[in-house]
Amino acid sequence: MASVRELIQAFEKLCGSRTAQRRRTDRARSGLALEHLESRVLLAGVMESIPAFTGTIGPGSGSSPVNPLTSIPVLNSRPGAPVQIYLDFDGHTETQDWPGQRTDNQSGPIITPVFDVDGDQTTFSDQELQMIEEVWYRVAEDYSPFNVNVTTVDPTTYNDFETILVSIGGNGSWIGSPGGIAWINAFSNGLSNTCYVFSDNTGFGTSFHMQGTALAASHEVGHTLGLLHHAVYDANGNLTAGYDPGNGTIGPIMGAPYDNEREVWSNAADDNGVNSLQDDMAVMTRAANQTFQYRIDDHGNTIATATKINVTSPQVSASGILERTGDVDYFSVETNSGQISFNVNGLDLNQVFNTTGLHPGTNVNLTLSLYDSNGNLIASDSPANSLNASVSANVNGGIYYIAVSGSGLYGDVGQYWLDGTVIPVPAVPVMIGPTGILADPVPVFEWTVAGNTDHYELEALSATTGALVYAQRALPATQVTHQAQQQFPEGSFEARVRSVAADGTMSAWSNLVSFSIDIPAPPQPVIIAPTGNIAEPFPTFQWLQAGNATSYSLWVNDFNTGKRVIYRTSENALSYVHFDPLKDGTYRAWVRAFNTLGDASPWSTFVEFTIDTPVPDQPIITAPATPTTNLAPRIVWTELASVARYDLWVDYRSGGKPQFIRQQNLTASKYWYDPTALPQGRYTAWVRGINANDEAGPWSPAYSFEIDLEPPTTPQMTGPVGANGGLTLITANPTFTWSTADRAVYYDLWVNNVTTGQVQIVRKTDLKATQFQSLTNLPQGDYRAWVRAVNAAGEVGAWSNVYKFSIDDPTPSVPVFTGPKANPAGVVATATPMFTWTGDIKGTSYDLWIDDKSIGKSQVIRSKTVPEESYVVPTSQSLSEHIYTAWVRAVNASGEYSSWSAPYTIRIDIPNPSTPEILNPSNTISDTTPTFEWTHDGTATQYEILVRDLERAENIVLQVTSLNLSPDGKVASYTLPDARAFLPGTYRFWIRAFNAVGQSSSWSSSRSFVIAAVDQTPSEGLRDQVLLTSLAVPVQKESSSEMIRMTPVRRPVKTETVDAAVPADVQTPAAEAPSAQTDAADVEEAIEAVMTEFADPAFRFEISSDEEQDSTSPAVLAFAALPLALVARDEKRKR
Repeated sequence: MASVRELIQAFEKLCGSRTAQRRRTDRARSGLALEHLESRVLLAGVMESIPAFTGTIGPGSGSSPVNPLTSIPVLNSRPGAPVQIYLDFDGHTETQDWPGQRTDNQSGPIITPVFDVDGDQTTFSDQELQMIEEVWYRVAEDYSPFNVNVTTVDPTTYNDFETILVSIGGNGSWIGSPGGIAWINAFSNGLSNTCYVFSDNTGFGTSFHMQGTALAASHEVGHTLGLLHHAVYDANGNLTAGYDPGNGTIGPIMGAPYDNEREVWSNAADDNGVNSLQDDMAVMTRAANQTFQYRIDDHGNTIATATKINVTSPQVSASGILERTGDVDYFSVETNSGQISFNVNGLDLNQVFNTTGLHPGTNVNLTLSLYDSNGNLIASDSPANSLNASVSANVNGGIYYIAVSGSGLYGDVGQYWLDGTVIPVPAVPVMIGPTGILADPVPVFEWTVAGNTDHYELEALSATTGALVYAQRALPATQVTHQAQQQFPEGSFEARVRSVAADGTMSAWSNLVSFSIDIPAPPQPVIIAPTGNIAEPFPTFQWLQAGNATSYSLWVNDFNTGKRVIYRTSENALSYVHFDPLKDGTYRAWVRAFNTLGDASPWSTFVEFTIDTPVPDQPIITAPATPTTNLAPRIVWTELASVARYDLWVDYRSGGKPQFIRQQNLTASKYWYDPTALPQGRYTAWVRGINANDEAGPWSPAYSFEIDLEPPTTPQMTGPVGANGGLTLITANPTFTWSTADRAVYYDLWVNNVTTGQVQIVRKTDLKATQFQSLTNLPQGDYRAWVRAVNAAGEVGAWSNVYKFSIDDPTPSVPVFTGPKANPAGVVATATPMFTWTGDIKGTSYDLWIDDKSIGKSQVIRSKTVPEESYVVPTSQSLSEHIYTAWVRAVNASGEYSSWSAPYTIRIDIPNPSTPEILNPSNTISDTTPTFEWTHDGTATQYEILVRDLERAENIVLQVTSLNLSPDGKVASYTLPDARAFLPGTYRFWIRAFNAVGQSSSWSSSRSFVIAAVDQTPSEGLRDQVLLTSLAVPVQKESSSEMIRMTPVRRPVKTETVDAAVPADVQTPAAEAPSAQTDAADVEEAIEAVMTEFADPAFRFEISSDEEQDSTSPAVLAFAALPLALVARDEKRKR
């Protein structure tokens, strides 16, 4: 083994070292902790160290915001653990020297400077604080399987079996500048528990500087726990490397695997020889280290001991630690039917710090497995190119198990985080109440909240028969109590509840709660009033609350006659006043109580009372005030005691009408009367009281009052007004306005036309608003207007001032055409263009005139009352591919026309439609009314579908003018109606498009499909039909022949010469029928030959009435040949 001095010299030569010495006094501070590696030998001057990093070192990072040395983040991996690994970054002074080991020829305390990468030892930059945190994460991951707290908080005491201090900083020039150094077994042997990591030598300036620092920390702590280095030997057992550098992917912590993706604990040869195997985790947890032991396994290792994941939403999560090699952590989860998925991830510092380029920091290569409730493996994942794993599956509802494990290699341990997506199953609620014996027949049910619930279902059952007596099926998820909506009978019951998810999945029923309803009859009530002698014919009967009573019955008898005069049931109050007065006499009253079940108490002891009502006193009328402007004044008098009713008499003195009002049965509870509207004038009123014995008191003194409503004030006309407030208007239906008049309920408007002498050209006598717009157009001229108000009594006020104004509707300006615009080719490409125009002075309507210049026809369109400045040519008047000239003029409300516009000439040229591309149907289908789909462009207005029935040798033509379009307008479809359903069989079809002027595209390529046989056979009447589905073309008469008869019509392509008449259609003979073929290939050839004829865009199917009478027509024979070819083939097979 090379001497320490030789190692130091080699490291300095390769890497150099930072020599600046940094000092600090010990200070208390809180922070985060990460660990790194390096160890030296135990006792007697023999020590182990991790070498310094020997790769290329780049420049340090730039400056970043600074923070005091006390700002180290507080980080603890397992607070409360018996062992602490303290990562010290803010400098350390160690009093215990390393006599005989130091290379600086010094003695005394060892001073470690503050961890520093930016040359400022007085502060920490944000970058340095993040580096500290990264070191803590990595060291915490290395020691996560153990019951250890990796911390950045100074524990202040460093006893054996309790604390290991990792002093991080500087270059270690006092000991030869290694990556780190420690005494072996310092944790347990009485030596200083301090080990050192020289962060200047662990990859300073590289992207993995902190990975190297953390590696050194974990490595040096391992030495204090008794670990030696892992070395590398060749096949002959010869030492080739004293520190195992790893393979780039994985390396041992007790080697020097700088810049490996993972560092792990190892079970391999140490530096004592090829046959000296060191089991790292066993050595560290051996008995000699006492308190340094494994964590307790956090999750079960079997399905039976799996940790349950509570599902409260579709997203679930869990976490754990694989503490030992081969550890498997099981989780259980309940899900509904559907797709579920899970992911497991180890520590990834790129995600922690939202960066890239770091080795993740995890020690474990994860495997994830999914099992069903019987333990059968459903899915498993341990990808070769990732340390993480994912599984997914489409499952039925039930309980499933997720197993998290490592790859099985030694040291494959560490932390993991599990997340997933499931379909939540509603949880089972717990029924709480009601319980026991209830005296209330309307019980309140209560249960606990259940997760994943859309609503609850509640049931109450008879405990005796088990029959359902009450149910609620849609109680809101937010509600965990419910009061019954009906009374329960007496008896014993059981209640239960279950939750229901949004998709209708139900949980199991909850536990049952038992309760009984036992409602005692209410006690005898006590009636307390009326009693004794009273003068009130409307006495108040009163009684006391009787226990659990919910309603009462009242019985009153006339004592002298024994006749019942009052009997009231279901009274919920504790008092009652009867609606009819009682006459003088003696009465007895009883009351009894009822509970909610209708059980009655005994009748109360009666009360006896005597009514002796005096003759009513004389009332006094006190209102209305006189004179009054109220047309319906309230008549008020003094209230009298002991009256049963009032009698009111009112004379209309001004009108000479006695008893204009006579109300003889006014209720005693009101001592006033509100009449309906009264005419103006003088009135006299009297009133008297009448008791229950019909004894009338004296009439009141006469009371006179007068209704005198003042006439309305005079309104003032304020409009109509013209532009800028002038009195000359350009509108023919002006709005008249006026000011509000006091006491007006409506207005009377009068308007004269002075120019024509027409009086009351406008007269409205019932206007409730203060404005009115003329309902008709008024002619031009001079006008005079007046308005007056009318009050509620119909009295009119004075006419307003005369209001003078004139209507002068300006002649509209000459319109100027603005459209339709020609395209770049100089033509308009639609048969229904929109003509647009504009003008400075608008008309109320427009007169449009369009001539066809190509054929010399005038007024092909003439619309004299176009309401807007645009006109769309209707489909029924679609323009041909000709040249057109249009004129337009405007007319105002007075009928005055502008001059005709300048002529506007356009040329219509409709582009040929594009050839459709067939999309569907294809292959084998079962629908006998298939949906045809094809590509569509805007130039096509209708389509023609030719369908060839290959089995029956028939041709079917569909004329499609009514179709469906996709939202983007690029796909058209047509569904065959039920009445035209196809027979099962094999079909081939073609499609072509037509534009608005009848020009066709080429036929599409053909497409074949098969309709599978079904149980019911469609009507045979379909075999000889031409199917038409057109809104514009009449349905033709169906053929009675055994074949389809069609006439191909050649239509010359229309030329660009727009001033020539369109030539008439010319019919040409069909191609001769092909000879009968003997096999399917020849039949297909025959079809294709005929389709060559169809491919001519000028060809179109038509059926003529003459041809229906003559099946020998050449046009018929063209298609008759096709069924003959298939017949010949069938005959050959028969022979």
